[in-house]
Amino acid sequence: MGSSPGFRLFLSASGSLGGVMTATRWKGCQYWIPKTGPGKQKSTKQTEVRKRFTTADRAWKKSFNTEYVRYTWDLAAGDGYKPQSGYNAYMSAAYHALVTDPGVMMVSSVEVVGDRLQLNVSQVDPTATRSDHEDVVIWMGYSPRNMQPWATGNLYYNWLQTPPLPGLGIYYIRMAYNGLPVSGLIRFQNK
Repeated sequence: MGSSPGFRLFLSASGSLGGVMTATRWKGCQYWIPKTGPGKQKSTKQTEVRKRFTTADRAWKKSFNTEYVRYTWDLAAGDGYKPQSGYNAYMSAAYHALVTDPGVMMVSSVEVVGDRLQLNVSQVDPTATRSDHEDVVIWMGYSPRNMQPWATGNLYYNWLQTPPLPGLGIYYIRMAYNGLPVSGLIRFQNK
């Protein structure tokens, strides 16, 4: 036996009615709720969050734009528990670092100097004042999933040199400041 078109319309309702009511479905049950507008658009906290994201994005485009550094962030993103791009991994790290320390420095390039790596850094927020140095922990391992603290270092004069590498092979290196990543996952082959 058929049903009237009005009854079928009621069962499959969606959208809003006169800007006053909104039809929706949750766990298979159709219901109507009063339509509400968005909250306050320019709250202080929203403005702070947007400013941090804008700052991190500008730094990504200006200081962290080399192919190699972006590759390291792609490696770091692929190593995580949820799939994301290198840009998203960087933005997450930079945002949380800016919350902790607005003058935070992050690795912007990597150079080989003998049996060491020289890590050049750039400030995420160039307008923020920063301390003379940052104490960072350098993690290293033969696999990105099995890394151990290798050394601690201080970022003086916008660079840091690692201790000598323990031998030949492929290494994965990551740096953290106050528990937050300040570098992508650096894959390095010591020949």
